[in-house]
Amino acid sequence: MTVQRVRDLFEGCQFRRWSGIKAEVAERWLAEQREATRDSAGLSRQSTNYYLTAAKSFGKWMVRARRARESHLEHLRPLNAATDRRHDRRELSVDEVRRLLRATYHGPTRACMDGPERSLIYRLAVESGLRANEIASLTKGSFDFRAAPATVVVEAGSSKRRRRDTLPLRRDTAAELQAHLALTLPTAAAFNLPSSDKTSRMIQGDLAAAHAAWLAEAATVEEKAERGRTTFLAYVDDSGRYADFHALRHTFISTLARSGVHPKVAQALARHSTITLTMDRYSHTVLGEQSEAVESLPSMAGATDQPAVATGTDGRQASAENRVAFCVPKLDALPCTPMHLRAVNEQSTQQLPLDETTPENMVFSGVSAAKTQEALVGVEPTHGGFAIRCLSHLATAPRSNR
Repeated sequence: MTVQRVRDLFEGCQFRRWSGIKAEVAERWLAEQREATRDSAGLSRQSTNYYLTAAKSFGKWMVRARRARESHLEHLRPLNAATDRRHDRRELSVDEVRRLLRATYHGPTRACMDGPERSLIYRLAVESGLRANEIASLTKGSFDFRAAPATVVVEAGSSKRRRRDTLPLRRDTAAELQAHLALTLPTAAAFNLPSSDKTSRMIQGDLAAAHAAWLAEAATVEEKAERGRTTFLAYVDDSGRYADFHALRHTFISTLARSGVHPKVAQALARHSTITLTMDRYSHTVLGEQSEAVESLPSMAGATDQPAVATGTDGRQASAENRVAFCVPKLDALPCTPMHLRAVNEQSTQQLPLDETTPENMVFSGVSAAKTQEALVGVEPTHGGFAIRCLSHLATAPRSNR
């Protein structure tokens, strides 16, 4: 596939010699492949990025093999594929997987395979994360049922990362695989898996059968109509995400993350080069889980129905008799009393008598904020807000408590 992509790009750009490779010509050709025509929808950004990556890899090999001094495409950067997703996969719920396996096991022959074989393939994919081409490469000799635990080996030529991978198998799944391969020669293919395009149609048909069986289980017409409006067991959901064969791998890794498996263990089982790819790309979240997370937060109901309890009142409501002082004087500062206020008043150009005839709302008139702040030396902290609050507190308190 990599070689074919390089050939398509070079032939499309009419590159004949290494010196004739031009980056701007390659960019123009890739842009043309993304343009929609009457006969095709055009390639996605991710697809054209694959072509560019293949060509750049060829250029790196040319430089490394000393067949060329430099690669003319090395400085080109891939486009942001997140803005042009064409075939995003979704994970299947546990209930969806179980219903898919059950309906497939009892289903008809598809893609030259009977129901039990297809069901076993789906089960192996969702419990190991193996890709379709990796499962197609397996032989009876790829399985070691005598090991503890039983294992399956994917050779480097079939593995995406070009390494020999050994993966563990569940006991019950290993037992069914051993029974399935009992009469198979060691070098024979373990499964008769078709090509990728037929694999997509195969699982699409099995999902439709599982969905039909689920609808048939509805007790009433209303319940059946309600189920028909959901995307449960649908090949494409409301968000445009697909449940194709590769979605079984997404399901495997997302289920690992949801089961509390350590991220590094999940990365090893997924055979990813970085933990970011494992967690960000494959660990899907659903609205139900997000709702549970929000519901786990402490309730704030009634927070605005009751007034906040004043600090230092032991839960008692604030009143003129037990309210907390608005300013906290230092040990060497004057208390918030008429004497304190008289000292403040002496700093003002207007003298205000503090006697019984002074109106409640006129006690502190004429005291400027600047003069008040200067007089409140020792108040912690010293700013005009405390002075104003102090004055306001005494203005509203009974005269006997000032």
